[in-house]
Amino acid sequence: MIYFQLFSAFLQVGTFAFGAAYGAIPLIRELVIRYGWFTEETFANWIAISESIPGPIITELASFVGYDQAGVLGAVVATAAVILPSILIVILSLIAFEKFVNNKYFNAFLSGVRPCVTDMIMATGLHMIIKYIGALSDLSHTDTGAFAVTCILGAITALYRLITKKSIDAYMTIIIGGILGAIVYSVL
Repeated sequence: MIYFQLFSAFLQVGTFAFGAAYGAIPLIRELVIRYGWFTEETFANWIAISESIPGPIITELASFVGYDQAGVLGAVVATAAVILPSILIVILSLIAFEKFVNNKYFNAFLSGVRPCVTDMIMATGLHMIIKYIGALSDLSHTDTGAFAVTCILGAITALYRLITKKSIDAYMTIIIGGILGAIVYSVL
């Protein structure tokens, strides 16, 4: 039963995660919470771990969830399910590329999907900020360390962009965030 649930859940994620892997995070979150596989906090920790190791976050999360729920075979099932739609779509795209490349309806569809991906990433980010830093209306449950790290990291990112006119590389953001976390949480 668990293998079917893993396959079904991650097949959905792989099928509907348009744009980028980060667009899959809200879908994965919804499924792992619905099935009771992880708590919100555990899921946030898996995202952090997935971000700090090389590879696509969507397959890493599928592997972690699958392994946690059903061992090595669970990891294989979840990972295979999440990449299967992409493999099929790439094969079909290669076959039909010439036909659709100039199709105005296909291009219109993609133009409509792009803002949805941006919205899903933004909604997940806002949800995580409110959930893990604390709602501003209830300061008694605010994680001041997470708030401090978020604000400092945001300021560093903005300052870097202002000075260099470039974005900070993702790996540098992770390293800086880890260092800030070690400093802030050792002081608190």
